[in-house]
Amino acid sequence: MIAGLWDDLETDVRDSDDVYVIQDADHIIFRWQAMTLDFPVAPGVTRGQNPVSFEIELRFDGTITMRYGDGNQRTVPIVGVGGGSPETYMSRSHTSEFALKDLTNAGTIILTRRSPVQRGVLTVTSTNPTTGVNITVSPNDVSGSGNGTTQFTRTYNPGTTVTLTATPAAGSSLTSFAGCTPGANNTCTVVMTSVKTVTATFQTP
Repeated sequence: MIAGLWDDLETDVRDSDDVYVIQDADHIIFRWQAMTLDFPVAPGVTRGQNPVSFEIELRFDGTITMRYGDGNQRTVPIVGVGGGSPETYMSRSHTSEFALKDLTNAGTIILTRRSPVQRGVLTVTSTNPTTGVNITVSPNDVSGSGNGTTQFTRTYNPGTTVTLTATPAAGSSLTSFAGCTPGANNTCTVVMTSVKTVTATFQTP
């Protein structure tokens, strides 16, 4: 569980209230625009409804970032991450379960993994010839790059299965792939669990 501002919130009070999502290959951001629920804080006194604005960013390497904007007043927040000991962490500076707390433009919290997730670099080469061979690549890598001409590299998140298809030049034929699992029609697949090199070897009559 990831708690950026664990409190009783409503996302339907104002027209702009909602949970917004921004995503690309590197990260995903969840952004809350909401209002706190009203409840008693003393005899005859309530905390009222107050605007809340914060976001949580999750990066490919496991880094978690929590940012706080305007509003966030009179909250009773729990801020941290939980997943069982010894990973549970609660931010003392941002958490207050029993007393009202203001987190207006509060300091950013950054949590990192002990062992960050590393992306894998795929190097595609060819033999006979060593350059100039067109290779179809699917899917595109994290930067959006796909097909290439040997020699080239592509970068992938761990666990991505990449399919390569070789296009022999006129009068040439593919004899083998090395570093991947061969398939039909001049294709092969490789699972990106680490740094990988795939070599396509050709022959001419």
